[in-house]
Order: sequence, then C-alpha cells, then structure tokens
Amino acid sequence: MKNTKILKPGFSEIYEPETARLNGGGFAYDVGRTLRFFGIYLGNGTGIPGTVAAVADLAASEASNSIP
Repeated sequence: MKNTKILKPGFSEIYEPETARLNGGGFAYDVGRTLRFFGIYLGNGTGIPGTVAAVADLAASEASNSIP
C-alpha cells in the first residue's frame, strides 16, 4: 500500500529525475563498481569479449546515471 500523505512538514517526495542523480558515493560505491566490472569481465570470458562486455556495461551505467 502506497502512502502519499506527508507525515512531517518540510519533507517532500523525491521524483525520478532526482533519484537518477543520487548514488552511494564514497569508497563502498567505488568498490562495488569495481567488483561489478571484474565480475562481468570474468563472467564473459577474459580477454577481448570480457573487456567489451564490462566496458559496455560501465558506459551504459554511466549514461543512465547522468540523465538530468
């Protein structure tokens, strides 16, 4: 059940464009991105195929996170 009532004054709902700009940031975020990159690299076979898949995923992630 979705509750749309504002419980406390001064707070407002975060809409989709704003959530696209939010990220975890910091060290844990960077470690997670690195683990994802190497997971995709190893999962698609190392070498050229793994590199292409990992870089494509990284580019797609950057593009989807940079939408204003």
